[in-house]
Amino acid sequence: MIPVFFDRNGEERILSPKLDLVFKKLMGEEAGIDILKSFLQAAIDLPGDELSEVRLADTHQLPEEISGKMSILDVKAVTKSGHQIDVEIQVVPQDAFRERILYYQAKMVASQISSGTEYTELRRAINLVITDFNHLPETEEYHSIIRMVDIKTHQQYSDMLEVNILDLTKLPESETGNLSAWMRFLKADKKEEFVMAASDNPGVQKAVSRLIEISADEGFRMVAEAREKERRDIVAQKLYAERIALEKGFAEGLEKGMEKGMEKGMEKGMEKGMEIGKQQLLEAMVANMVLMNINREQIKQVAGLTDAQLDAILRKS
Repeated sequence: MIPVFFDRNGEERILSPKLDLVFKKLMGEEAGIDILKSFLQAAIDLPGDELSEVRLADTHQLPEEISGKMSILDVKAVTKSGHQIDVEIQVVPQDAFRERILYYQAKMVASQISSGTEYTELRRAINLVITDFNHLPETEEYHSIIRMVDIKTHQQYSDMLEVNILDLTKLPESETGNLSAWMRFLKADKKEEFVMAASDNPGVQKAVSRLIEISADEGFRMVAEAREKERRDIVAQKLYAERIALEKGFAEGLEKGMEKGMEKGMEKGMEKGMEIGKQQLLEAMVANMVLMNINREQIKQVAGLTDAQLDAILRKS
């Protein structure tokens, strides 16, 4: 019988696979190699039986305690012929995200070069990035495959470098198939959602079983939840700092305008415009925090809102 754990209300709980520590433990350890292989077979197009053999490229241990610095936890795998795959999951936007992905790719290629290595021996470097935000607003595709192409002829130059983006926010409800089952598994928060994702899919069923086992480990669960709290606190602090900076900018701009002797009507118009802009900014910030599952009290504190003000914004969204 698979062990489970329960919350204070006696309801069964399962850790989210979107938590970086959980994702790493689920697919980045030898115990989860079959789960990783099944996921890669659904997400990446490689010829023949290339994914019939997959090994982990690194075996470093997960941290046993929370450090003060947020680090990126990814899963690195090597296929049968030596192609390298870097898998990571990101739930919030990051600065220079595209540049970091390309840097990771460059490192995967460079790491293959040693004394006496021929260029013909180089294998593909593939990034598989799962996002819970709209990283590519220019497309509605939930699975984007990016390679080097001639921008005039659209002919592929090389498949040596490849980026796969799986956008969990764009998966249609009606979508079916192996990959969509995996993406629904990654999106799931409730037991019934995990059960639905695993329906008729042996690979996802195995992932759900392992996730429940991981969730029942009290020590690991405490570390994972503490890390998630740390991440949310950092996001909340950043949003708070941005709000203060913007409010200061609004105030300074208004003050400078008044110093230049603008007409009274212009001043009132500016004040009204500033208020509208600040309100729109505040509403957008609240919406983002709700999407990131930041709790109500933190939202009120960061945004400087009362219960009534927050309720008014939530009703509009």
